[in-house]
Amino acid sequence: MNLHTNRLLAASTAMLIIGAVNLPFLQSTFLVSNYQQALKLISGLPAVEKQMKDHGVAGFDTFKQWLSEEKKYLEGLSREPLEETLQMEYYQKLVNLEASQSALDEAQSNWLVITPETQNRRDYTQSIETKRRHALENHEKDLSIVQGLETKLGITTRWSRTSPEWSVAAEMTAKRRYQQCLDNLEALVVSRMFELSKMNMSQM
Repeated sequence: MNLHTNRLLAASTAMLIIGAVNLPFLQSTFLVSNYQQALKLISGLPAVEKQMKDHGVAGFDTFKQWLSEEKKYLEGLSREPLEETLQMEYYQKLVNLEASQSALDEAQSNWLVITPETQNRRDYTQSIETKRRHALENHEKDLSIVQGLETKLGITTRWSRTSPEWSVAAEMTAKRRYQQCLDNLEALVVSRMFELSKMNMSQM
């Protein structure tokens, strides 16, 4: 078990007895509804002190320091710069536009090769025309969104895959998705630790 997991195990127990916790993930319905119930199950400090010793935690001040660091980190996540957010959104919409352009090109190609023989097949012809119309509508929608973001960001030349801005935005987007996965995992681990702590206390 790595250091970060040990810290999560120890900090989750400390949260049950520290009343000043103010982390965003504690606002979830599950944690809030079980917080007071878990507190009532604690009859003393021995179990907490034992877990602290097992995980190498020197004292309760350590928990406060961890909570302060975690709070600062989470607050930083909520203040993602607006321009960076718009750049990542613009990048993603460009990717969507590429996909809709490809779908439109394919639909146009299929529509242009309709022959007299296939034209007499009404169902086939209608299907081809419907796919082409849908592809055109999707492309126009994606194009409109891209144009709106270009106006907001003051972009005069549309980014392409060879643009430096494209590469930067792609990297930022990948990092944000990775961090979101880590945040979700951490919240699940803490939630599970609360459940386990409550079960352990009820058996004392």
